[in-house]
Amino acid sequence: MEVGRYHLFDQAFEILIILQLYAILPMLPLAFLILWIIVRSLANATILVLFEALQISKTEYEDEGVDEFDAEAPPPTKNVHLDRSAVWNKFCTYLFDKFVRVIG
Repeated sequence: MEVGRYHLFDQAFEILIILQLYAILPMLPLAFLILWIIVRSLANATILVLFEALQISKTEYEDEGVDEFDAEAPPPTKNVHLDRSAVWNKFCTYLFDKFVRVIG
């Protein structure tokens, strides 16, 4: 009687777990490709919004009274706030254009 219970457990494990893994494994490379495109598009959108914000910004770069010709001096900095909605809009536009180019 115990042999039958273990056989049903093995069969249920195979049906519930193993067969789903067999169906998902071939799709993993496609999922990684799509994830790579999404992450790269978000990074590009952030860089583009940062570049636009730095161009629009009217404040001067912050130098802490350091000689500008000193090789060991830290680079000048500027505090810029990035609007998340601008990054999101640029991301959606960039991602949509990317998929349109791939499809069409």
